[in-house]
Amino acid sequence: MTLRLFLLAPTVAFAARVNQSAFTFPLDSLEYDTVTTGSFSNILPNMTVFLGSSAGASDLGVTRVRKLADSNTVFVGRSSQGVRYGELDPVDNAYLTILYDWRVWPKTPFIDTDGVRFMDSDLDWATYGQFSPPVANAGSGFAGTVNSGTGKITVSFSAANSFTTHPGATISSYAWLVRDGSIVTGTSSSSAITAEFDAGFRWVTLGIIDSNGQSHYTHVPVLAIAANGSPCISNFTIERHSIGIEGQELTARIRESIPASTYPDNTLCLIVDGEPASASDRSNVLFQGWAEQEPTEIEASPTATLRDVTLTLADIAGRMKNLPGFSQVLENVASPTKWGEMASPNVDRFLHFLLQWQSTALDLADFTWSGTTTTYPFKILSSEGASLWEQVARKAQSLVPEYRLTANTRGQLRVIVDPMLQPTADRTSTVQVTLDAGDYADLRYTQQRHPRTHWLRSNAIVANASTVSAVFAIAPGEAPGFGESDSTDGENLAVSQAALNAYAGHKYARLNAPQGLFSLALAAGSTQGIQPADLTWVRLTLPASVAAQRGLTLTNERGLVHDIDIRYQSTRAALLRTVTLRWERETSGTSAITVTVPAADPVDTGDWNVPPAEEPAFDSGLDGGNTLAAISRNGTIYTTSNFLSAPPTWTTNSAAASATGGITLHGFVVDPFSPGYRGTGTEIRAFVISNTQIWRLNDIFGTPSYTSLYTFSNNVSGAGEAGAIAASFGRFFPTEADNPWIMAVQSRFTGTAGDNGVYLVYSEDAGATWSSEIRPSTFTQNLSTGAGVMRPAVYLSPKTPGLAYVGSFSASGAPPTGAMYRSTDWGATWSLVTDLDIDQGDGLGHCYHVPWPTNASEDLVYYGYRDRTSSQLKYRLYRTQAGVTTDVSPLDSGKYYGPLRNNFGVRTHDNDRRYVLLAGIANDSDNVEPATSGTDAVAAVFFSDDYGDTWTRVTTVTAATANANFAYQCAFGGSSENLMYIFGNDGLLEFSSNRGASFASKDPPGATVEIIGICGNGA
Repeated sequence: MTLRLFLLAPTVAFAARVNQSAFTFPLDSLEYDTVTTGSFSNILPNMTVFLGSSAGASDLGVTRVRKLADSNTVFVGRSSQGVRYGELDPVDNAYLTILYDWRVWPKTPFIDTDGVRFMDSDLDWATYGQFSPPVANAGSGFAGTVNSGTGKITVSFSAANSFTTHPGATISSYAWLVRDGSIVTGTSSSSAITAEFDAGFRWVTLGIIDSNGQSHYTHVPVLAIAANGSPCISNFTIERHSIGIEGQELTARIRESIPASTYPDNTLCLIVDGEPASASDRSNVLFQGWAEQEPTEIEASPTATLRDVTLTLADIAGRMKNLPGFSQVLENVASPTKWGEMASPNVDRFLHFLLQWQSTALDLADFTWSGTTTTYPFKILSSEGASLWEQVARKAQSLVPEYRLTANTRGQLRVIVDPMLQPTADRTSTVQVTLDAGDYADLRYTQQRHPRTHWLRSNAIVANASTVSAVFAIAPGEAPGFGESDSTDGENLAVSQAALNAYAGHKYARLNAPQGLFSLALAAGSTQGIQPADLTWVRLTLPASVAAQRGLTLTNERGLVHDIDIRYQSTRAALLRTVTLRWERETSGTSAITVTVPAADPVDTGDWNVPPAEEPAFDSGLDGGNTLAAISRNGTIYTTSNFLSAPPTWTTNSAAASATGGITLHGFVVDPFSPGYRGTGTEIRAFVISNTQIWRLNDIFGTPSYTSLYTFSNNVSGAGEAGAIAASFGRFFPTEADNPWIMAVQSRFTGTAGDNGVYLVYSEDAGATWSSEIRPSTFTQNLSTGAGVMRPAVYLSPKTPGLAYVGSFSASGAPPTGAMYRSTDWGATWSLVTDLDIDQGDGLGHCYHVPWPTNASEDLVYYGYRDRTSSQLKYRLYRTQAGVTTDVSPLDSGKYYGPLRNNFGVRTHDNDRRYVLLAGIANDSDNVEPATSGTDAVAAVFFSDDYGDTWTRVTTVTAATANANFAYQCAFGGSSENLMYIFGNDGLLEFSSNRGASFASKDPPGATVEIIGICGNGA
């Protein structure tokens, strides 16, 4: 055993004098002149800065370089006035010294007087926050003695473990800086290199740039030890070394001179045992960290004065435990505009966010996140903790099952699942080592048969990007166990109730393990290469031949090592090492049971008029999440699993439509009883209407296909003719999963008298059987094709069995006028609506919408209306309520707007009908139907927060022009009125997460025809 201690005596990269007469605190920059060493191009971010009253001194403060310097200014960490670490007390002409020395520093955020937030003092979101940077991983520190023949060491480096953090980004380039070394294999731009170095110390830097132009740098210490041991400390002893899951600590007693002027406070420390096995081996570096505390002893004896100092060394974890934890909040926003907002956030990205923007830890330690990424999305999440380590560790442990933030002996940070809390089938099979009776000299444990905890109550938020819902579990069940105390486990994020139940069961078993931690003193003073931070198994055998009196035996039993304690003792013969570890035997438990939290007792409302609570409406699975499908008029199906990315990645399926022989769709409605929505499976289905048939669209997010359900005997074929389809989510039938109520409607203008009108068919069993083709009314007026287009509207009640509205024609008139008809027997018979004060007239139809909340009688109706003269077409939106009809058409730039087609032309929010969204169209110069041959039609999207009494025109990404990029339909996300979708012709699909303040384009690539429907997958 050959132990060496290295303390870094950093060299100067740049030296100058402060050239500034006045200072405002907090301070984040220093002006300089009189450069005496180096140039400003030597200055790299996060180097150590000394400010002193003499050259090289630090009596006026110590801080870090915050970003690249220029020819006049050094940008330093945000500092208050003082002389302690992270403080500065500058004066004009003070000595400024910048060292080739990197340490773990905090990055201080800042909020200005206007409430604008900055990272690291002045880093704005627009420049630094739009894309999360990558992570450069170059491996841990290397140390070895130079070759006796060449006088050099050979070191291999690899960037293979580097990765990007922004969705869709890739690594585009690498850059190695080996300083006084020379690259012998590869080049400075290779992903892996081998380099040679002379005796001495240097930092090797790796920089990577991703496809978004974002960069990250990491610095690796490389020590080449001369044959005489230089530059290592020779007169020292290690007194104690502890290795745990969350890093290691080491104390070393130094008995030779280590002046602070040479080895500054908090300098880098390496402990090296022997030589590396190869150019890529780092296992001989036992410790990499920084001097944290220095207990000093000075003792006068009769013969001499004895002096020594004990350095308490902290690794990357120890330094992070001493850094402040600034509270952070991240919110899922589709189009972020400031710090604290992120598109498609997940816990992995949050952990990286905390590390990247709150410290320099990632510049000095490899980091590997959990890899769960999109498994744990969230709507909004905060981080709390007194220190940076506690913040990141608590957030990792909030996952179900728990993950641990770990730091191994190589100084690398990893987020790893705790296998003891996983389902047994998912637990790792990796075994670090097997300890048999001959591998340990002493073994101790405590048998603790009776449970200590009688109940474990666990709760969690379900991982979801748009909604916040809680789940609860209790172990072992409703009857408590036989323990003194109970325990509560919260602040968790789980993928499902089942996942929480399984986790709680295993955690309860762990709390009541039959034995406490086993203590083992290993034979021969060897750690056996065990890494507690790897969270993989160490097997233990306790044979009967050495078992205690109670007879407990173990055979290859799996368990986790919590920590290792190493003590050193110098003797005349050798340096002796005693290794003791603590081992936890593997446990597993039975799933906890689900706890349903009862509703709170009703509040005594006195004279308040509180409306009855209603179940939420069905929202087509649109909840602001990442998984979405869009269906175009030609039957092409587009799906994406990263809808919130910019841009999304779409999968195109045209094969399903091709298999029909060609299809032109007029209307789309998702099947509200799809297995994916009801939790009985994953399939999402829909119903569509084409010129000639009604189809079921199967397995939209899997392998889509169209199945013909009905062929019309009276087809839609002429220009301007149209169809619409609706399905009720009302629970009216015994077999709900198979029996939604469906109705399909067609408007026909064939030019043949007596053959015109609105035809409909309906099914009460999801299309298995159909009614005959029914005309609510007929007329004999001979209309030329397309001249009197009235696109049909249809509404099927989800509340009142059998109630339907349809837009049709009245029985007379030249030309016939539009009318609303009602059925109360599922569509079998119809009567003209007269009690709702519907303005029966030309072109009544296009869109009907009946708000869901607080509309039990369903007499509040929004409907489209077209006002046609010989020279004009004008579109209107009407609202009828309590027998009173009001024109609520938005008026913008002298034009009125109303819906053009289909059921989603106007929508109210399912939870609050104050919020109304309209995909409107206006045409006031000719009387030709838009999107056929009209030349001056315009489209716009409007939002109202007062039921449509007043409107705000929202700005979309793609501006509508004459007959192009029209938003024909719109929808709210189910969870919030802030979530808005608009879609229409030319493949238009846009999304807003801020109530229309801004929209993001989500157009499927290659989609050139109208998007007629969208839906989510219900997850």
